[in-house]
Amino acid sequence: ILRATQAVMLRDGFAAVTFERVATVAGVAKGPVYYYFSTLDELFVAVLRDSVDQFLAQMSVAAASGAALRTAWAYASDPTGTVLTVEFLALANHRSEVRAAIGECAERARRLLTRAICANLPDDRMVAVATDSAAAFMLTCIPRLIAMEELVGADLGHSDAVVAGNKLLEQAEGPPQLRG
Repeated sequence: ILRATQAVMLRDGFAAVTFERVATVAGVAKGPVYYYFSTLDELFVAVLRDSVDQFLAQMSVAAASGAALRTAWAYASDPTGTVLTVEFLALANHRSEVRAAIGECAERARRLLTRAICANLPDDRMVAVATDSAAAFMLTCIPRLIAMEELVGADLGHSDAVVAGNKLLEQAEGPPQLRG
């Protein structure tokens, strides 16, 4: 049901999400959708929290391998995530329950990133760049904003921001490891 809701949001926007449409895309009867979610807001919040939980799980695994910051950068650079972010922000403009959930989820993710930065970068090296929480903000917001702006054809300063982000990542985690 959650994946079907995401699919509808990605394809046609949040306004196209209905219980009936989600059930059709999920290949289930309408009953289970109504049973688990009494309102569309509950469904949207569940989709949001599930997405953030998946990201935090990926981050926990990445932190153990010393690649939490690169994982965050890659996650925030994903165009699919950007489309969902735009949809959720538009939805939050009209629905306070969704708006509150976005804030709560953003803070959870930012706290995890801040801990990852603290674990990977000694204080004296970070002072030249930013505070730990500012770096966590930059690692998620810069690539997300780049992706959003590219959706509308804007790109001034993007390449410089990517270079700066990669320098921060190398400073914190060393050069990228070949994975395979």
